[in-house]
Amino acid sequence: KVMGTVSSVDGGHVMVKTTDGKTVMVMVDAKTKITQGKAKLTSAALKAGDRIVAEGALGKDMLTAASVQVGAAPTTAAKK
Repeated sequence: KVMGTVSSVDGGHVMVKTTDGKTVMVMVDAKTKITQGKAKLTSAALKAGDRIVAEGALGKDMLTAASVQVGAAPTTAAKK
């Protein structure tokens, strides 16, 4: 399992800065289940700054994701 913040997305390669400061490449493909709450997303919806939890087969500095959960976007205060 990899938890962290997306630092960059390049097609099926998502670079994630983990909570302990490491950078791990997460591979996503057509079989990867990507969700945000109850909504299903495509890999195209992933962007830098997203907080994610990716689960799958962990190799050396790389995780092949079976599932990716995207955290809720931080709420911003409404401007008056």
